[in-house]
Amino acid sequence: MPRTAKVFLGIALAGLFLLVGAGWYFLPAFNFGVNTDSPSRNDIETVGRFKLPASAHDIRSHLEHFQDSALWVVFAMSPADEASLWQSSLCSAVSKDATGEFYMQGIDKPWWHSGKPKAFEFREKNSMHGRHVSQRILIDRTSAQELSVYIEVLES
Repeated sequence: MPRTAKVFLGIALAGLFLLVGAGWYFLPAFNFGVNTDSPSRNDIETVGRFKLPASAHDIRSHLEHFQDSALWVVFAMSPADEASLWQSSLCSAVSKDATGEFYMQGIDKPWWHSGKPKAFEFREKNSMHGRHVSQRILIDRTSAQELSVYIEVLES
């Protein structure tokens, strides 16, 4: 093998080792996606584009995020906080539908199934915030003392 070929091969191998080494060093700094049943309150509010009410409790959620995002949240809250939830959401100016059918994207979690509530309000808003965002909110009013809230947000 000629000397120039050996030098070139040596430089190429050194560069490869440097590249691989730097890649492994910086790998933890890159987020390659999230798939969690325990997103933080901040993640829920940021990805979901709504503010969790002060009375929200029994919060269950699932977040999937890579290039697109999908968030499903279920919680119970006081009826007194309903207006502030609507105002903080994308659905604030959407007319309500309390009689028709509603559609929520399925997720295979035991807590996600809303069934067919006797009394409810459903709102949906599709918008462009640089990307397509779909927010669906179902409030189950079957109990007068406590509301069950189902929120789905899909971003692509």
